[in-house]
Amino acid sequence: MSYGEDMREVKKYSDGMVYYYTTGKKDPWCLIKFENGHNEPLYDVDFLRKIQNYAKKYGKDVMYNKFLEISNLVDSNAYETNGKPNSKIADLNTIEKLSTAFGQDSLDIEKMFGYFYFTMIAEWYYKIGRKPSYLKHRIKQLGVYQVVKDDMSPQTAATYSKGRHIKELECTMKEDKFDMKIVNDFSIN
Repeated sequence: MSYGEDMREVKKYSDGMVYYYTTGKKDPWCLIKFENGHNEPLYDVDFLRKIQNYAKKYGKDVMYNKFLEISNLVDSNAYETNGKPNSKIADLNTIEKLSTAFGQDSLDIEKMFGYFYFTMIAEWYYKIGRKPSYLKHRIKQLGVYQVVKDDMSPQTAATYSKGRHIKELECTMKEDKFDMKIVNDFSIN
C-alpha cells in the first residue's frame, strides 16, 4: 500500500520508529508506522493480541487500568477541544511516563499505548455514512476489555462491532460499566 503526501508525524520513538496519520480508505486519520526504512499499515488485531499478552504477564487489572488512563486522556482532550481531539505533547509524555513501570517492555508498551491513543483520537473523526461515529473511542475500549477481561480472541474482538447495532454495543458497554458520559455529551441525534 502506498501513502499520500499528507503524512502527519505524530510520534517518533527512541528507537526511530515513527507513527503517522495519513489518508486511508475512509478518512485522513489512518495510523501507519515507519520502521526499518518503510511504511507499514497497522491493525487492531495485532495490538489487541499484544495487550492481551501483556495482561497475562503483568496482570489483567494492571494492563486494563493503564489502558483506561490512556482513554481518559482522550476524554479530557475531547472536552478541551469541544469534540475535536488531537494528540498533545503532554498526553504523549504521560504515556511515556506510565510505560516506564514495565522495565524492559517499556518501549514496546509505550508504542502499544501510543497506538491506542492515536487510534482512539481517530475514532472521533470516523464517519458511518455521513454521521460521525456515535460511540467514539469507546469502541476501542470495548475491544481491549474483551481481550483483557473476557479472554476473547483478538481476531473476534477486532471484528466484534462490525454489523452490530449501536444500541446493542452501547448496552454491552453499559453492562461492563463503561463511563458513557462522553458518548452522551457529544452524540449527534
